[in-house]
Amino acid sequence: MSRFGRLLRIDLSSRSFHREEIPADILQAFVGGKGLGTAYLLAEVGARTDALAPDNKLYFCPGALVGTLAPAACRYELVTVSPLTGLYLDCNSGGHFATAVKASGHDMLAIEGCADQPTALYVHDGQVTFLDAREWWGRGVYETESALHQRLKDPGLRVASIGVAGENRVRLACVANDYSRQAARGGPGAVMGAKKLKALAVSGTHAATVARPEAFLRAVQAARGHHLLEPLGGRQARSRHARLVGADVCGGRGPAGQLLPQWPG
Repeated sequence: MSRFGRLLRIDLSSRSFHREEIPADILQAFVGGKGLGTAYLLAEVGARTDALAPDNKLYFCPGALVGTLAPAACRYELVTVSPLTGLYLDCNSGGHFATAVKASGHDMLAIEGCADQPTALYVHDGQVTFLDAREWWGRGVYETESALHQRLKDPGLRVASIGVAGENRVRLACVANDYSRQAARGGPGAVMGAKKLKALAVSGTHAATVARPEAFLRAVQAARGHHLLEPLGGRQARSRHARLVGADVCGGRGPAGQLLPQWPG
């Protein structure tokens, strides 16, 4: 596993931030990603907390192998209280945002409180800049992400943001990163909207390390070989003539049993 043993805590109410060491026993028990975020949510957020209240928190948690050569190690888990159910929520997304969080030198970003006006956060390594996001409030995620790239001019920047649904606290609003990737289950976008957090832009210069690089590389190569040889992995799992893999598994039928179009050949 690749981990730094620390998190970055950001308080929107006080516009402050600080690093915290993650206790070794917590890392040992919960590893990273969903487990780590869940452990902190249970410890810090009460069971009766209103999902849209300032007391709710957002935990952005890259997987334990993010930043390494491990196949498919590119996802982050977003843990909070769900506006849709009022219960525990975890959802995840791919793309490059998780790698940027890990490159910032942290195993988790914990966001709490509520801003007094629309705000975007720029996290670079251990520093956080609070940006006035009023000009982006009311814009979609594509416009917002493009505007942040233009403003910050950071080539390693990755952005997670909300659109107008999140701003208006629609209880199933998602969080979008890398333009077209979404952490979509349970309404985390509404939690960001309630906190007046328009976007989270992250980059960094930290490299992930592993304890035994040569052994890890052998394991990575073995995993890739296994993936390519699996009937539903690698090239065999790719669509033949642009046909969906799931259609092959379901005998060419969609979720409602309807026949899916087949390309000739």
